[in-house]
Amino acid sequence: RPLLGNSAEVVREVRDPWKLGAWLRRAGFQFPPIRSGTADVPPGEWLCKPFRSAGGRGIHSWKRPEESGEDSRSVRTAHTAAARLRHASGKNYLQRRIKGVPLGAVYVAAKSRATLLGVTQQLIGCPWAGARGWWYVGSVGPVELSLPLESEFERLGECLASHFALEGLFGVDVILNADGVWTLEVNPRYTASVEIL
Repeated sequence: RPLLGNSAEVVREVRDPWKLGAWLRRAGFQFPPIRSGTADVPPGEWLCKPFRSAGGRGIHSWKRPEESGEDSRSVRTAHTAAARLRHASGKNYLQRRIKGVPLGAVYVAAKSRATLLGVTQQLIGCPWAGARGWWYVGSVGPVELSLPLESEFERLGECLASHFALEGLFGVDVILNADGVWTLEVNPRYTASVEIL
C-alpha cells in the first residue's frame, strides 16, 4: 500500500549516524564524535547506542576500562558495554556523551521545506517514573526559546528537510548546553513530543 511520510530510503539515510553527522558538520551544526568500535577511542565518556532502538532502550554509558577508576562496578560495566559492542556485529556504535539539557524539536516538512512546531524538554532515566539509564519517559513543554535559539532550530529543520527530502512530521533529539545545540539523531516519524505540542 502507499506509504505516507518518509520512504524507506529516506529513513535509512537520515538514520545513518555517519551520513547525518558528516552532513551536519558541513552545514555548520554540532554533532558529537562517533566510532564504530572501541579501538582507538579518545578518552572521555561515550554512549554505546544500538542502530535499532526507541525510547533510549539499549543505550549504555561506556568509558575505556582504564578510565573507569577503582570502582569494580564501573570497570565491569565498561567491559560489558565493550563486549556488547564487539559481539553486536555492526548493531551498535559509540557516540561521545554530551552533557546538557535533552530537548526534542518537532517539525512538519513538505517539498524540502520545514516548519518548527515547537521544542520540548525530554525526561530521561527518571527513577520516579520507573526508568533507568537512558530510558525516555516523557516530555514537558513547550520550551520557550530565545530568538537566536529559535532561529537555530528553524535553520536545522530547514536544512534537514532540504538535504534528506523529509516529508511530514519528524523529530530531532538534541542536547543544549553552553556550547549551543548538539544534534544527536533524527526521528523521521511522528514523535512523542507531538503529544505535548
